[in-house]
Amino acid sequence: MAKIDDNLNITINIRWLVQILILVALIVGTWYQAQMKMSENHRHIALLEEQMADIQSRIGGMEKEKVKDLVEENKSLLEKINIFKRDE
Repeated sequence: MAKIDDNLNITINIRWLVQILILVALIVGTWYQAQMKMSENHRHIALLEEQMADIQSRIGGMEKEKVKDLVEENKSLLEKINIFKRDE
């Protein structure tokens, strides 16, 4: 049985060492790319949220104007109807 002490020597084939280093580099590179893509997606989502808020505020203003116009039109139509009823 091998004696384990502070003089333990570990040997590894150079070919295995290179393959392990390449594998670690590939894993780290893939992780980094994933992190960068997620960061880019977060920035894109934030930009889209800002644009949506802007669009919603514009639409809200347009809806208020349209409702105001419709109320005025309804009032004028009701006035016309009342005029016709008085004439009869």
